[in-house]
Amino acid sequence: VSAGFAPANESFATNGTLTDIRSVAGNDTIYEAVIVPDAPPVGSSDNITFMQLTVMHGIVMDDFENPNPNTNLSFARGPLFNAFLSSPQSAWQSAPVELTVTFDRDIGVFDPAGFSFWAHSFDLSASGSVSVSNVRLQPNSATVDILPSIEGKVKIWFLSGFAFDAYIPGRSSYVSPMLELDFVYPFNVTLSSAKSLWESLPIELAIAFDKPVSDADFSLADLVLSLDPYDPGFGGSVNVIASNLRRTPASGPFTHALVDLEPTVDGNVTVVLPFDTVSDADRPIRGNNPA
Repeated sequence: VSAGFAPANESFATNGTLTDIRSVAGNDTIYEAVIVPDAPPVGSSDNITFMQLTVMHGIVMDDFENPNPNTNLSFARGPLFNAFLSSPQSAWQSAPVELTVTFDRDIGVFDPAGFSFWAHSFDLSASGSVSVSNVRLQPNSATVDILPSIEGKVKIWFLSGFAFDAYIPGRSSYVSPMLELDFVYPFNVTLSSAKSLWESLPIELAIAFDKPVSDADFSLADLVLSLDPYDPGFGGSVNVIASNLRRTPASGPFTHALVDLEPTVDGNVTVVLPFDTVSDADRPIRGNNPA
């Protein structure tokens, strides 16, 4: 244009105050307007101010003396909305970890790239990465599966600019408050016996843990025993001789145990140790795999 904008009162903002119109870096084809929004209407649940900038017809001319048309631009100003992170558990010992980000309004766009992670070993000596998969969307939330590459603590944020209001395009969420989770892998247990066929009692059951377990945490009652009699006409059960439990080491946390079993009739004995019935003595959030 051959000249800059005329006085600002020839342009105006609805629901806001136009305080300045100025060229951008001396470019006489691009100008910027500075607008102070009015407060949102009383009782507005969204806290949104809807505005319109009007540039009046004829206030500028191009180099050929052609006037500008009357021009309007509608837009809105509103604060960012809230995002909250949650997980069904604060400590996980199986993958994947389930994570939900919930917003205080319906969202139209959700990008899982907005998750930010800090993953370190418990002693902070090593760091790891976290992958995101299996996005499940609801109107105002998104649930994802995450998989840390390292055992330890995982801190999680959902950043601004990756989820947008379903009804007000361009309106994003605040950065969520941080959520912290612990992640470990369960340890293994091996159940074995010196013989597959016992012709005298007691039967000796060997239990081997690949993590030390505490005496207080392990209970013979955790073992699930069943007996299938050779003769279907006889019922039976398996008695555990608790008084003769042998641990290695004999005191403190142990990794091996020998248990005596006495079936009441001849038959096949099955022994199961269910998932997460015994805990790692050094890190109690870690339980056992089933055996």
